[in-house]
Amino acid sequence: MRGVVWVRAAVFVCFAAFSACDDAQPTAATASTASSTGSSTGAKSEPAPRAARKPNVVLISIDTLRADALEPWGATRPTSPHLSALAQESWVFQHAYSQAGVTAPSHMSLLTSLYPTVHGVSNLSVSGKRLAAADAEQAKAIRVDAKVETLATVLTRNGWRSAAFTGGGNVSRELGFDQGFEEFDDSPSNGVDGNDGPWFDETHVAAWIEKHRAEPFFLFVHTWIPHTPYLPPAPWNTEFDPGYQGPIVSSREAFDALPDADDPVLPAKLLRAIDRKNPAEVAHLRALYDGDVRYADESVGKVLAALDAHGLSDETIVVIVSDHGEEFLEHDNFGHPGELWYELVHVPLIVHLPSREARVIAAPARLIDVLPTVLELVDVAPPADVQGRSLVPLVRGTLDEQPIISEIITRWKGSGATRAPANLIRSVRLGNWTYIARGLGGKRIEELYDLSVDPAEKENLAAQRKEHVETLDRFREIVRRHEEACARLSARFGGTDVDVSDETLKEIGRLGYVK
Repeated sequence: MRGVVWVRAAVFVCFAAFSACDDAQPTAATASTASSTGSSTGAKSEPAPRAARKPNVVLISIDTLRADALEPWGATRPTSPHLSALAQESWVFQHAYSQAGVTAPSHMSLLTSLYPTVHGVSNLSVSGKRLAAADAEQAKAIRVDAKVETLATVLTRNGWRSAAFTGGGNVSRELGFDQGFEEFDDSPSNGVDGNDGPWFDETHVAAWIEKHRAEPFFLFVHTWIPHTPYLPPAPWNTEFDPGYQGPIVSSREAFDALPDADDPVLPAKLLRAIDRKNPAEVAHLRALYDGDVRYADESVGKVLAALDAHGLSDETIVVIVSDHGEEFLEHDNFGHPGELWYELVHVPLIVHLPSREARVIAAPARLIDVLPTVLELVDVAPPADVQGRSLVPLVRGTLDEQPIISEIITRWKGSGATRAPANLIRSVRLGNWTYIARGLGGKRIEELYDLSVDPAEKENLAAQRKEHVETLDRFREIVRRHEEACARLSARFGGTDVDVSDETLKEIGRLGYVK
């Protein structure tokens, strides 16, 4: 293993210099290395000679994985032997942040380099009554606009074969996650869900890799491990709390034996039933989650082994991310309840290059930066409208700090080009500060946290307006510019209203997305 090189980018906190309008422009470093030649979408390319071959790109999203559950981010339990080994030969971004604290908008921002208020995709959730009513009205959702170019769109157009295997639900074709892919499989039988039904099975993914091993490819794999309910296979369901004898359901077998096991809202009910005042119960829930993380690590290891089996590891860029974290009462909740606290948006980000260059980067990064980073690494120009920027200059220590903005839209109004958020939560992280605004315009409820003395974001300083009026005004200006930039783009990318199938609603119910 090569030694890890520490990169400490200088951080200059000058609020007035930051503008979200800058986010909408690709950096000169990204654009200057671009090329756009290649075969058209869907055309089968001839195998390239190895000396001239474009690198493969494999993007793996481990849903609901908080960064500090992995050993490279400080986990004290042995949760991640495969990812830890990969990290030893990769770029490791210590402080990467999701652009949303929930699955669908976060993944769409990852794949488009657009903020949630631009691409319009929101998380699906369902009421227990809706699931129980066979004759209920068809549920509606917003599908990403057909004009939006995803990472798959760009790579497929430039000669990469492309496929996605996802766990469905909030990463389904109904929301537009198939956009740009030659093949898109979100069926329950594709093996990658790992959370409900069969354990993770890499067979379909490995077969696709084998089929396309002689040509450059882009592969996206999404798994629901370690999402609720936390029911990892043995031995990981008992490994980190072996003496537990309490009421929490701790195995798939015990879950399936419950009289209401087929009730799609059962996972949400079980989570609500946890005794929050009992430290042993809370600790056991976290032990189950960490066991699930270990199971997710093992599953990712199987995908990496499929690359190794065909000698592709030295020809492949592998990116490991998560869409959001998970809360264990840090802010009095379990799960990811539609908030933007640190534990919910701080995510792992590993970029493994064929060169096996190892660096640990302390400067902040964003998931919207993944698309332009990958495209710079493969020498392809990004779409003109991306709001992220390549992280390659950041790795080299030459990129200034940007505001880390995350958004959750809780309600929309209008449709198409006139669609706009009716209510939202937005966070801005910059330097030693976190700013959170709930609501719109003059109805915003503001929060302000000084991370130098309050890294857990517990003491809201926004009420102390006289002492912090300058800081609040600076963040308000960042938000104003960000909203202007997003409004210009969202007017072009209105999205499409689509129907959501009953099967998809049942899937998200089983994952706990129940109102």
